[in-house]
Amino acid sequence: MSLMQDLVYSLFSNPTTLLGAAALLLLLCFLVSGSTNTDETRKELPGPKPLPLIGNLLQLDLKRPFETLYELSKTYGSVFTVYFGPNKVVVLAGYKTVKEALVGHADEFGERHIFPIFYDTNQGHGIVFANGDSWKELRRFALTTLKDFGMGKKIAEERILEECHHLIRVFEQHEGKPFNTSRPMNHATSNVISSIVYGSRFEYDDPRFKCMVKTANHTISIVGSAQIQLFNMFPRLFCWIKNRQQILRNTETLVQNVKGLLKDLTETLSPQICRGLVDCFLIRKQKDEDSHETDSFYNEKNLIFTITNLFAAGTDTTATTLRWGFLFMAKYPHIQEKVHEELSRVVGNREIRVDDRKNLPYTDAVIHETQRLANIVPMNLPHQTSQDVTFQGHFIKKDLVSLIFSSPTTLLGAAALLLLLSFLVSSNLNADGRKEPPGPTPLPLIGNLLQIDLKKPYQTLIELSKKYGSVFTVHLGLDKVVVLTGYKTVKEALVGHAEEFGERHIFPVFYDISQGHGIIFSNGDSWKELRRFALTTLRDFGMGKKTAEERILEECQHLIQVFEEHKGKPFDTLQPMNHAISNVICYIVYGNRFEYDDPRFERMVQLANENVRIAGSAQIQLYNMFPRLLRWINNRRLALRNNKMVVGNVKELTKNLIETLSPQLCRGVVDCFLLRKQKDEKSSDKDSFYNEKNLIYTVMNLFVAGTDTTSTTLRWSFLFMAKYPHMQEKVHEELSRVVGNREVRVEDRKNLPYTDAVIHETQRLANIVPMNLPHQTSRDITFQGHFIKKGTIVFPLLSSVLHDESEWETPLTFNPSHFLDKDGKFMKRDAFMPFSAGRRMCLGESLAKMELFLFFTSVLQQFKLTPAPGVKEEDLDLTPVLGLTLNPSPHELCAVSRHKEPPGPRPLPLIGNSLLLDKKSPHGTLNELSKKYGRVFTFHFGPRKTVVLAGHKIIKQALVHHDAFSEREVLQLVRDMNLTNGILFANGPSWKEMRHFSLTNMRDFGMGKKACEEKIIEESQRLIDLLSDKKGEAFDPACPVNHAVSNIICSIVYGSRFEYDDPVFISMVDIATTNTKLLGSSALQLYNFFPRLFRWLGAHKQLMENIFSNRTHIKELIKGLKDTLNPQMCRGVVDAFLVRKMKLEASGNMESHYHDENLLMTVSNLFSAGTDTTSSTLRYGLLLMAKCPKIQDRVQEEMDRVIGGRQAQVEDRKNLPYTDAVIHEIQRLSCIAPMAGHRTTRDVVFQDYLIKKGTPVLVLLSSALFDEDEWETPNTFNPAHFLDKDGNFTKRDAFLPFSAGARVCAGESLARMELFLFFTSLLQRLRFTPPPGVKEDDLDLTQLVGVTLSPVPHKLCAISRI
Repeated sequence: MSLMQDLVYSLFSNPTTLLGAAALLLLLCFLVSGSTNTDETRKELPGPKPLPLIGNLLQLDLKRPFETLYELSKTYGSVFTVYFGPNKVVVLAGYKTVKEALVGHADEFGERHIFPIFYDTNQGHGIVFANGDSWKELRRFALTTLKDFGMGKKIAEERILEECHHLIRVFEQHEGKPFNTSRPMNHATSNVISSIVYGSRFEYDDPRFKCMVKTANHTISIVGSAQIQLFNMFPRLFCWIKNRQQILRNTETLVQNVKGLLKDLTETLSPQICRGLVDCFLIRKQKDEDSHETDSFYNEKNLIFTITNLFAAGTDTTATTLRWGFLFMAKYPHIQEKVHEELSRVVGNREIRVDDRKNLPYTDAVIHETQRLANIVPMNLPHQTSQDVTFQGHFIKKDLVSLIFSSPTTLLGAAALLLLLSFLVSSNLNADGRKEPPGPTPLPLIGNLLQIDLKKPYQTLIELSKKYGSVFTVHLGLDKVVVLTGYKTVKEALVGHAEEFGERHIFPVFYDISQGHGIIFSNGDSWKELRRFALTTLRDFGMGKKTAEERILEECQHLIQVFEEHKGKPFDTLQPMNHAISNVICYIVYGNRFEYDDPRFERMVQLANENVRIAGSAQIQLYNMFPRLLRWINNRRLALRNNKMVVGNVKELTKNLIETLSPQLCRGVVDCFLLRKQKDEKSSDKDSFYNEKNLIYTVMNLFVAGTDTTSTTLRWSFLFMAKYPHMQEKVHEELSRVVGNREVRVEDRKNLPYTDAVIHETQRLANIVPMNLPHQTSRDITFQGHFIKKGTIVFPLLSSVLHDESEWETPLTFNPSHFLDKDGKFMKRDAFMPFSAGRRMCLGESLAKMELFLFFTSVLQQFKLTPAPGVKEEDLDLTPVLGLTLNPSPHELCAVSRHKEPPGPRPLPLIGNSLLLDKKSPHGTLNELSKKYGRVFTFHFGPRKTVVLAGHKIIKQALVHHDAFSEREVLQLVRDMNLTNGILFANGPSWKEMRHFSLTNMRDFGMGKKACEEKIIEESQRLIDLLSDKKGEAFDPACPVNHAVSNIICSIVYGSRFEYDDPVFISMVDIATTNTKLLGSSALQLYNFFPRLFRWLGAHKQLMENIFSNRTHIKELIKGLKDTLNPQMCRGVVDAFLVRKMKLEASGNMESHYHDENLLMTVSNLFSAGTDTTSSTLRYGLLLMAKCPKIQDRVQEEMDRVIGGRQAQVEDRKNLPYTDAVIHEIQRLSCIAPMAGHRTTRDVVFQDYLIKKGTPVLVLLSSALFDEDEWETPNTFNPAHFLDKDGNFTKRDAFLPFSAGARVCAGESLARMELFLFFTSLLQRLRFTPPPGVKEDDLDLTQLVGVTLSPVPHKLCAISRI
């Protein structure tokens, strides 16, 4: 009607049009004003008076015109006139009138009126929309040929029965589950006509067949639309309309498919064997062409449209009637039961035949009644008078259109049915008398809105449930909603009837946003596939596993750092909590976290939170009820604008991931989705659910759902703790008693029952998703005695479960005892359902539970949460703010640290505690300070605050049991000189990979094995020969020992040793030794404290020159190895690195850790560390042997006794307890690496002290090796430290020369082998004494301070024992 009103308005909206219309109106009024023809004796038909141009359109319902016409027949009789626009139409109604016209006046009423749309498609060809001789000939041909091919005969019966079996198989495949009968019925009936027309049937999954059936059905569905009716009335005015364009496209598609089939049949045509109607037509066509008959009706166009007419008519009418038949049977089961009974009695289990019809009167009657009541062609196809005719006293001109009603009783039945349905809908009974859920009586349009508080709708619904029961109906505007309340009812629905209640109802605002894409607001196969993908992938990336735990704990430290920045002052927890929780899901989805001050991240979180807030607003609720009326509301526009910006951000992030995508390295959910998308695109899977829109909205769903619910619950938990301090105190006590100062882990949950109960009670009382997300029934269901139709909106009210008075002792009070048994142990509760249940249960439940536990305990372990100053606990407001979830009202809390920092000497400005240090023995100073301030204390190296750890137990506890101390402290000097690659001064994934690579390859090349043992023995012989050449004269052992030890690491790293007089080798060893001293010098320590002030220092300049020279040497050596590289034969670590690098680059991975800088620094680190520490220890050992000749005597005596004159082997160690003890005591007393620099990776409470993330930590290894609680004579060279009372070697826990934990020396096993073999080989052949004139007591054991400690320059004599 609105379309016609717009048309009238457009015609009369300007003066020119109005003037023309006025003239036309006068003419039309004259023509139509009378009911008699110009010939007074010929009376025309009655009918409603038409308006100019539009006729009677304002009186017609174009969606159901036959009903309007039937009503008009009551006023104007069984023969009357109406005007469809300017077209005059005669309507014939009633059985007698219709039969008299079509049978008694068959010739006069026998022509087809061809509406414009049918002329556009058929051009007068074919049978259905044709007239004249062509129609007569083609109709005769079709009838004759159809009969020849079995129509109404046994042959057709066989074909139909064959198709019945195919159809039954399709029905059986659904296994009794609901399905749409449309497609299988269309396919089956189409195949019957196809077998007659083409001579063969099609498989139901044949693409061309499916396309033809779909196209034909679609055309039929829209050809009767209001748009097409308007086009038929005003073809020139409405030729542009969408439905006409669609019909023309469909016709073209169908014609092309038919042409394709005709081509195949033409190519295989045999005049002797006609396969079907097409063959007969083609043969007749050839015959006429051979006889040069130019006016033959047997042409291509008539063939094509005869086929399309038969195909469409032979499919749609029969299939539609059958579908009505099945629907009637489902609706009237008692009638269906009578059909079943008659079939069983008469036919039994054999196949039904046509001749059974006479013995199945009731079944036959049902089929006829279906045809009658279904009334599938209510208007008939339009006829046209072939000549002037006087019919029932009325004159009807030639060519006048006639609309004929086949069944006026159907119209009467339909009208009565509508009245009945109106009555039934207004009651609680459905059409079958099945009782629907009760509820308050709705008002027209607005439903029960006046009874519902839109700010707290869940509370209103709970109140209504007290009156109407646990299953009741409310009308939200025009939407009928079934509400489920109470634990038992909700669980029965969502779990016991998971399929029926498992669909998501998508409110208009959510459809506006996601268009049915993603996971949360989608249904069907797409939802199933994406939910399965998300669950699988989230698990693959650690959800509920150790990997996710590590990521959450890392984020806890970032959050704690933010809390600390407020220094106990009030702040709003909203933003930091949202950022922290968002980052966990970002890590899983994108493969990385964001900094909290990243503008894009901040905006994404803000927009997501804002949309969650406004999605539950009263405005949006009203829009969801009246979407067409309230599209303009501000909150909807804001939600769409926010959504657009979030989509833009997600696209940008996804674009970056696409550009760096590697199939070998999936970083997160997005990568997995993209790889699956690429795979489906390569396989040409056009129906894949892995498309861009599903990716975007899946990511958005995970981001929003993964942020808001968990963040909101945690904020409620902190608010509850501040409001109930006595409960917070119990949580603190339990955490302190069970966990202490170490990091909380998920496995602690079982030992923290009260804390776990508090978290669960927070989830219960906070009730953050009180309404649940709306569900929808997937099919009709009778639930708890109430009939609920398919497609009904369902609210499973989680609020009513979590606050169910029959399940919880104090449902509206914060009471952790709800989850504790009488013994104080944690107790699960069935009615605890914060994540919903059934098919739509939160897919991130395990991740959320882990996050809630770790974030809550980590924060409570560090802080006491209190109200802002001036606010009492009882004044904290627990009123929630309405949104899609329930958030706490805006508030501020104080997070007061529960732990103090380690004590220490008071620092001076700028220089800190530097004046306290003994520059010759800084570790000695720190050892002394530990006696005053404790084993964990603070020391300020200039302005840099450092925590010092002293004593064996403290060091082992920190390095072995706390991963927070695993990073290396990177000094300013190291950063400035770009030394942060490699192993020694690196952190993070690069360090882990390089350390793993180095360890693996050093083992492959012999570290700790026989091959390496042989290399050391060979090198020790060269060293012995070199020292023997001194012939007992005094010499400095530094160079020869350094060279020998260096050659061991060189043979592993480069694959070969160097001659001791090789200039490059000498230079490299000298540089490494010098750099070790420089890096530990006072001058460069000053530079580390004040880099801008002390850049001019000579030591700094010398170090830079040394590093440059060393890099040059290493590069040249690597180049030589690269030029001669053979991937099949790796000579050493460098070769292995180069081969790995080449493989990664060949695979397109240009971002790996295997790059030139890492190779250069790894080689440099291995060379320096593999030389200095072992060499210094050996030199210190030889010095001690010279200083303690009695101990040297015992070593040589033991070796002579056990080994004799043969070469010492590693396996001899167990038989040389005293020698082994001496070597260990040398390592202990020399304490080559007295201090090790670490850094905390996160905030950590250690020994009741809070050490913040990023704090430099100095581990005093010397304090372990000289620990008075561990060693009997810590400052004395005493091999007995490692011998038991029987003289057997004994290990000591406090022996930590190689450090411990994640940063333990990578070359420990190599160093131990070197020390043993070099030491025993040298002492087996040589005796070491002071130089002539120097007494043993005069040998100086003072050490030079560098990065490591080395003996002061000295000389020894090596006297041959042979």
